[in-house]
Amino acid sequence: MREWSMPKSRGRKKPRKKVGNDRSRGRRSALPDLVATYRDVFDSLDQISRGGDPLDAEMLISMLCGNGWQAGELGDDEYEPLEDLLAAASRRTGGPGGVALARATASIAPTAELAAAARRVVDDLVARGAPEPSWSTALDQVTADGCWALRDVYGDGASVLCAFERAGRRHGVSILVDFNHLGGWAKDILLAEDVESMLELMRQGAANAAETMFVEEIDPGEARGLLEDSVAATDSTWQPEVSSGFTELRALALSRLKVLPEPSARTQPAEIGDDERAETVREFLASPEAADLPSVGDPEYCARLIVDYSADYDDGKLLRVSPAKTEIFLLGWLPKKVLLEPDDRTLMPQLMPAWIRWSARRRALPPTAVDELLETAQTCGEEFDRAYDDIGNISPARSLVEGLPQTETIEDLRDALDRRRFAMPYVGTRIGAEDFPRLDPNDPDERALLIEGEHPEYHEALADPAFDGEIDGVNPRLHLAMHEIVANQLWDNDPPEVWAAARRFLDAGHDRHDILHAIGHAAMPYLHATLTSRKPFDVAGYRAELDKLGR
Repeated sequence: MREWSMPKSRGRKKPRKKVGNDRSRGRRSALPDLVATYRDVFDSLDQISRGGDPLDAEMLISMLCGNGWQAGELGDDEYEPLEDLLAAASRRTGGPGGVALARATASIAPTAELAAAARRVVDDLVARGAPEPSWSTALDQVTADGCWALRDVYGDGASVLCAFERAGRRHGVSILVDFNHLGGWAKDILLAEDVESMLELMRQGAANAAETMFVEEIDPGEARGLLEDSVAATDSTWQPEVSSGFTELRALALSRLKVLPEPSARTQPAEIGDDERAETVREFLASPEAADLPSVGDPEYCARLIVDYSADYDDGKLLRVSPAKTEIFLLGWLPKKVLLEPDDRTLMPQLMPAWIRWSARRRALPPTAVDELLETAQTCGEEFDRAYDDIGNISPARSLVEGLPQTETIEDLRDALDRRRFAMPYVGTRIGAEDFPRLDPNDPDERALLIEGEHPEYHEALADPAFDGEIDGVNPRLHLAMHEIVANQLWDNDPPEVWAAARRFLDAGHDRHDILHAIGHAAMPYLHATLTSRKPFDVAGYRAELDKLGR
């Protein structure tokens, strides 16, 4: 599978001093005693202030922001290291370093609150006679100067380069986007001083890729929308595989994107209905590419799995085929999500090449790309049985069906699977510093661990046996007990009114976590009455209360 990477460039030298440890996976580093680094930071800024480039000051501030960045768990203390440095700057009496730090922070601060705090420090220092950096007046005079994208013909990824100009100097920010995750997420950021050299590297990369990659100039508003969305997707991902360049340059890149025009209204992926999915399968099965499929298994069912994966997990791109997508589908998603009959398991690796040839013809992919796709399909087909056995043994699909009563129709089975997926959508979690990558949601004890993992805000309190208080007005242990009760009821479909109420909420567009809270809120009075009065649980009353929810 092609690994998307950023075009290599000497780029720009970093400021003399980096604060904090390198982090390549978006985790908070153990910052050294920040007070001990203040002198080095301000010494660097003093030097930059006397005839240096403000971009160096902005890079240093961006690194400081990166020390507090935590993917998937951004919080109020995200920029605490930089806030501490601003406080130290406000106490400085000599040299332009304090004003430089505050000016650069106000220029690229990721939040309005941090920018306002930095401006207050600037005003206070200047009023007390602190010298301004030589480049203060030019700091905010950044203009856009073109955007380009290096893409592959499959739609797997893109390196987007945005050029900017300030005070006669040109520089570029390049962001690597992977489209096989969350509709597109950012993995790497590069700052290049020589934009033309970076463009030439991109063009050379396309020329060396034998018709599978190309460079195009793109609308700046389109570039801004794509890149802001991709960074937001990374921010929402737990422990994404990102480079140190991403964490260090994230704040600077986001500030530069704001210089580009506002993107046009972002269009959400269209919902792909059952009729369109079925028609796509029919067209494939009637094609010359499907004529020689072996007479084993159910071709319509296997093709529908490919279509459903594309519709639900690839933003509705039914005909998009790529090496990465093929590998993810055959060796990841399918073994985890689907229980195949033996004949369908035999057919699927043989059907995939036919689907690739058909889709590639419809999308007019070049022969070189088709050859690469078929080679990937062959490799994945050879590994399919091993992956299916290895992953399938801990697959949530097997947990989902275990213990289910026999259903009369396929619709009943799908509804039961949807119910259990809603109750427990995960098979792995993290609690504190410990990972639990393979848990069985069909096991009540392991289901409890999965529920605990959904509440990282309580992990520290739950790890303390002596803790018996509340967090934000909530008792963590009682809160998790409520979640566990509702999840157990959904898993066992007892009473069935729980799932009926949840579906009404889902149809109305409510969030899963809020739905669980609403059902738990309805259950609590009846549980409390049983525990305090020792009377039997009022099942009829509880069912009647559930029947009111979501209407």
